Amino acid sequence: RCTASFPIIEGVPNFVRGSLVGSVVLAEAWHDWRGSAGGFWKTFGQDIASLALAALPVIVLFAEYLFFKGFELVAYGESKEVLWLTLRENRALLILDIRERWWAVSVGVSCVILALTALANRWKRRDFGRLDVLFGVFLFTVWLYFNQPRSFAGGGVTPMRLVLLPYLMLLLWVASVRLSQQVRLVTLVFSLVVGAALLAIRWPRYRMADQATREYASCAAVIPDKSTVLPISFNHHGQIASGRYVSDIFWLFVHTGDYVGEDKSIVLLGNYEAHTRNFPLIWKDGRNPFLLLEKNDAIFENQPPNADLAGFSSKTGGATIDFVVTWCKDQRFFDHPHGQDLDRQLREGYDLVFTSENGLAKVFKRKI
Repeated sequence: RCTASFPIIEGVPNFVRGSLVGSVVLAEAWHDWRGSAGGFWKTFGQDIASLALAALPVIVLFAEYLFFKGFELVAYGESKEVLWLTLRENRALLILDIRERWWAVSVGVSCVILALTALANRWKRRDFGRLDVLFGVFLFTVWLYFNQPRSFAGGGVTPMRLVLLPYLMLLLWVASVRLSQQVRLVTLVFSLVVGAALLAIRWPRYRMADQATREYASCAAVIPDKSTVLPISFNHHGQIASGRYVSDIFWLFVHTGDYVGEDKSIVLLGNYEAHTRNFPLIWKDGRNPFLLLEKNDAIFENQPPNADLAGFSSKTGGATIDFVVTWCKDQRFFDHPHGQDLDRQLREGYDLVFTSENGLAKVFKRKI
């Protein structure tokens, strides 16, 4: 029948998924009502009760989350023109290389053509059914996309999170339409071509990401267990030894420094989940590094980053940052006031104890 997952903190995207499941449930109920001769509840129970029972635990957890977080909506500030451009160009597929752009656009155009073909087919055959409720869900996601809030119940919502939903809902409806063999064949070939093209564009980027991540993670070799570690990235796009960025578009390396704790028992001060209060792990009062390390209206996740390394101990009553791991410190923002301030604090309070193979990652140990 239908299955769906319910990410606890995704707010509006979760609401859309719930609307999809709810729409299918209503359609199934109407179908069973019309087709049953006195056995509606038995048929409905067989078709729907198992789905509802399976979804019950996550529904309860989501309700609990909303109970504690509230239903606060923050209005979105972007213009409709910007939202339309993002949807039209399907920019959720534009993630690593600018050459992905026209392939992303082609996917959006093909979805529209396929939908128009399906509509014409439905109208010609007059073959309407209960799964046409999915087309209504598609229209709802389009409306929701253009009227989205910036955040809901503490979960951030952006066009990049929602832009794929109308396409996905549309494809679910198209899949319920009996299309000709020629249309199915053309769609299959087109999908294979687009997939191969995007893979060809992204594969070198994947290799670069692997290379850069391995270099970043090599810092773990000099960091012992039970240490307090602050990763600071000066280039969220990622970078390799030649100077080329791993991604031209998205910030793939915002949290890549967390790999230094992959197989160690350490405290990573860059744990943003504990800062958002949307996850089970929450920083204790007076111990949140995202608040304590702010300096000159900047934190260590900004570009350029900054952090009050020298003042952390006094603000926490004696807690220390044992190690600072930097990424691309000498390659980017080194001449910016924030970069110069961090460099000064590291020279005064820390010793350089490790430099990665290509000099992109460095580990500084607190002076005793």
